[in-house]
Amino acid sequence: FTFNSLVRSASTRFAGLLSQFSISGALVWGGAVLLVSATTSLAINERKAEFGLIRALGATKNFIRRLVTTQTIIVTGVAGSLGVLGGLVLFYSFYTRIITTLGVPYATPPVAQLGGLILLALLVSVFTGVVAALWPARVASRMEPYEALRRGER
Repeated sequence: FTFNSLVRSASTRFAGLLSQFSISGALVWGGAVLLVSATTSLAINERKAEFGLIRALGATKNFIRRLVTTQTIIVTGVAGSLGVLGGLVLFYSFYTRIITTLGVPYATPPVAQLGGLILLALLVSVFTGVVAALWPARVASRMEPYEALRRGER
């Protein structure tokens, strides 16, 4: 065994593992987008009368679209922030147990790199909200005021 062959073998295995993680991550993200979109659609269906009233008072379709999109972005942003905060708290709470269980030393990344990863995670959660809100916001903005008020009555 030469050093180059070992490096090449490790690189090949790492590339395969990375591609599997990429595919899994994309599938999970797609599921998250569908889940957030479905939840937003349910919220819109529950608030039909409210949207009809807002439209009857003079709100434009664009205003309704921006309202739904902004609300979804706020919800996903807060959820992403809570997820990152919860992950950090859990990791640092069980840091020594993780190290002893795995039996390998772990060096925490530099603060700048860790901050960049946290920022990336928050941006992905906000981007998820933007993508997930596209269809429900379109549906909400196309409701006619009278029809939305009539269907939204209980």
